[in-house]
Amino acid sequence: MMARLLTLIFALFAQQPGSPPEKAEVDWQTQSACPISEKGLDGSKKHFVDFEGQRIYVCSKQCINRAAKIPELMIASLARSGEAPESINTICPVAGETLQNRHHMVWVVGNKSFAVCCKKCARKATSTPATYLDRLEGRVKQTLCPISGDQIHRHHFVDLEGFRVHGCSEACLIQIQSNPPTAFAKLAQQKVVLEPRAKTCHLNPREKRNTKVFVTRGAKRHYFCCTKCQGKWLAKQVTSKVIEESAGGALDFLGGSLDGGQR
Repeated sequence: MMARLLTLIFALFAQQPGSPPEKAEVDWQTQSACPISEKGLDGSKKHFVDFEGQRIYVCSKQCINRAAKIPELMIASLARSGEAPESINTICPVAGETLQNRHHMVWVVGNKSFAVCCKKCARKATSTPATYLDRLEGRVKQTLCPISGDQIHRHHFVDLEGFRVHGCSEACLIQIQSNPPTAFAKLAQQKVVLEPRAKTCHLNPREKRNTKVFVTRGAKRHYFCCTKCQGKWLAKQVTSKVIEESAGGALDFLGGSLDGGQR
């Protein structure tokens, strides 16, 4: 079953950055079904989750809560069906200007896309897509201590799980070190995104990371050397009990209910 799972995940990410900035490598279709229940969408499309400038439609309020916990995997589910979420940004994330039209679309990281105001912005966005997906999602660099909520001090920091986390005092650093999951969770609530210290692939440290192949989950960004590693890592996230409970039976497209631990 795991072999089948990995095969499916790898297929989702076979088409990745490297195309011209305004041309998708795949002719993605409009979303037609809920990625949680797999039921067809009603005409109103009133239930949805927004993530990184992408709108993921679901069939009910119950599915909103489930999809919101794992938006990356919901988008991956659509990719396997040859579908893309709806691009909804109204501001160019590069120039900060209100969009007059959607003539210039940037396709990055599989079936995600967003509109920019001109060809110059399209080239910029394609070179460093993470920067502009952060802007669309409202993610920021760390400025506040996850313990006290006060301004961080540049001399107070600790390296945890490959990321540098700042605090406002030595006392707060001790608390951060004693309970990293809580610290990362609070940073995620603050919409903070942390860049990894290593310049190598998250899954294969022997390889240099590709800054166009990544997944941002919570406060952590993970880069990979290739789409195969990205897909393999995502497959491990699918086996998480937390994710399985969030998605319920909707992971049938990945081989059904799975057991395992989260990385």
